[in-house]
Amino acid sequence: MKTSSFNAPGTWKTAPPTTLPFFPSSLPDELLGSRCSRFHIQRGNQKTRETYFELFGSAPFQISNLFASRIHALASRLPGDTHSTARRLTHESTLIPLVTLLKTSGRGTGMRIADRKSIGEDGATKVCIDCINEDAQQYGTPYLHRSHNLPIATVCWKHETKLLNRCPACSCPIELPNDLVLAPWAGCVCGFQYSERRITQGDSASPVEIELAKFVHEVLNGIPEDFIAKRIASIIHDEAIAQGFRWGADKVARRKLLKALEDHYTPKLLSSIDPAYSKGRASEWLNFMGHHGQAHEVPIARILLLANFIFSDGISFLNALNSAKEPSAPSAAKIISASSNRDLQSQDKAEANALDIKIYKLVDRSSSQGLSFEQLWDRYSGEMKKLARHGGPAALQKLRLTIEIRSVISEKKASRRAAHPKDAEWAEQIRMTATRLYNDPGIPVRVTMSALVRKTQFRPETWPTASSFPLTRAQCEESQETRSHFYARRIMWAMSKHAGSTVPRSAITEYSGLEHHRANDVYHYLTSINVIVALPFISHLEAKGIYRDWSGPCPDKVYKKTGRHYVKTGKRVAYVAPTFPSTALPDEQTL
Repeated sequence: MKTSSFNAPGTWKTAPPTTLPFFPSSLPDELLGSRCSRFHIQRGNQKTRETYFELFGSAPFQISNLFASRIHALASRLPGDTHSTARRLTHESTLIPLVTLLKTSGRGTGMRIADRKSIGEDGATKVCIDCINEDAQQYGTPYLHRSHNLPIATVCWKHETKLLNRCPACSCPIELPNDLVLAPWAGCVCGFQYSERRITQGDSASPVEIELAKFVHEVLNGIPEDFIAKRIASIIHDEAIAQGFRWGADKVARRKLLKALEDHYTPKLLSSIDPAYSKGRASEWLNFMGHHGQAHEVPIARILLLANFIFSDGISFLNALNSAKEPSAPSAAKIISASSNRDLQSQDKAEANALDIKIYKLVDRSSSQGLSFEQLWDRYSGEMKKLARHGGPAALQKLRLTIEIRSVISEKKASRRAAHPKDAEWAEQIRMTATRLYNDPGIPVRVTMSALVRKTQFRPETWPTASSFPLTRAQCEESQETRSHFYARRIMWAMSKHAGSTVPRSAITEYSGLEHHRANDVYHYLTSINVIVALPFISHLEAKGIYRDWSGPCPDKVYKKTGRHYVKTGKRVAYVAPTFPSTALPDEQTL
């Protein structure tokens, strides 16, 4: 089955349909994102951008990030009452029931970032090869399972095999940024077909991982609708004491319990599941159990680890919660939420040199930014897909080996140098400078690594290299923005300066002082998504899914070079606005 999963700009419909012609029914333990992928395939859309617009009326976003407004937008296009449909979709096709079950505080209904990551909003969809093949035979189609996609789950509860979040042939992530997950159906861009082969899973799953996966599956699929257990900390507290982890009168012996958890799960597994533990902050890991009867926020993954260790199985855990349950209330939790596989064919010298240039460009980025081969797929997925199409597995293997060789050389050089004693202090100064620049009410300037260093008070004598200033360099790379993101901030600033006035579109782009064609594309895109033109601009951009690494509204479009690189052609080409999901975009607008 060949479908296009590439999120390239295309022709948008002027308005999303009021009611979808159909929507796939949920299969056992199926993710809502999986149902969206099956809709895309059955609908026959050429681009996933069209499917996003039909289902949600929005631009593409990370499909694992399904929060309340997006679920509600989808529910409004399905038959029946919108609110009831949204609640049903949430309960049967998302991971949110775990949040409604394990949220230990009644102070608010919002979803913390830690909770979002705990339920799988990390852009790393996982699959089981055996499940894909078994589902295809039993149901006529593969699909994505909810129980596989909690970060705490590392193996399949049913087949006891390791879960995959990357293509076993080329390491391309199964879930690419801002796109539907289509790999289980269409295969990877390298040609690997998940539904046509078995693979060797590598390291075998440990009994502890299998037990944990089965526990999570039982809990997730056994949660009653609209059930919130606010006494979760007290229940775990009491059961831990009952099993001999008592200190004093009615307190938990947290050091003893933590040691038992480390012996049971191993520090390696705990580090892969809990970020606080991996960063060495285990001294306060169980502090919430020392406040009996009080409400404290705890990462969901940690609660599941504790519950699996203390209770014999998921059913026993749910029974304990049910016996201590408070009166049910309507759930108010917000929903968050892979060129053909061929050898490198014979090429002439020019084609081979072109491939080498692509490879060494990616190697340079890997070296300068400290990115592994797998992380290049995350950060530069477009360039990696082009390399896979044009060079095949041989080019990808050459890239991998070159990165490994350069990494070994860099490590040997770095071992001879020690980090600067003020590295951490300077990194914090860089962070503060970035915050100040992004929130400056004046005319926005592009936040680059050079600008961050120049505008920071510490004024380092040398450039913050990755070896001498690892923390500072990493903070610089994290804080800088792409040209398109800078254009978006500058256009919003120009729009704010004409607030309340009816001005032609050209007045906005000219006032911004930016390159004409790119600025116009960004302007049209921002107006099509109805971005709020108010300070701080970066917050309103992030609310629309536009982050510092934004590649622009037309990432594949080639713009004329500006400045000293400009080449005069003698031709004048009239500007044609790209089409975006909105009604007709006027040349004049009241701001």
